[in-house]
Amino acid sequence: MTRILVVDDDNILLATLGRYLAPLAPVDQVATAQDARHMVARHRYDVVVMDLHVGHDDGIDIVQHLLAEQPHAVRAVVFHTGDHTHPAAPFDVPVPHVLVHKCDLTSLHGAVAARLRR
Repeated sequence: MTRILVVDDDNILLATLGRYLAPLAPVDQVATAQDARHMVARHRYDVVVMDLHVGHDDGIDIVQHLLAEQPHAVRAVVFHTGDHTHPAAPFDVPVPHVLVHKCDLTSLHGAVAARLRR
């Protein structure tokens, strides 16, 4: 079953992204790295939408840990950030990934949809 996980510590954005992506596939939403680990231990995700900064945690580090613990549980990642100065992907993660600006919901939706079609 196709499934999306959204990880963001901004509860308003988390809810917005969940509603916005729901037409594509079922969406699980979590606000912490630990909650992301619990979800990935229980489910496989076609796409993880990951904030680059989740509280004090680095989104790239979170994804690296998720994949180290559950290597086949995540097929692709769409990182999102509000930081205009952050370097563009590729990041050091072993799954297909892309970086989009978190305020650009159209690009985020398109990136998730493209990864679901693969």
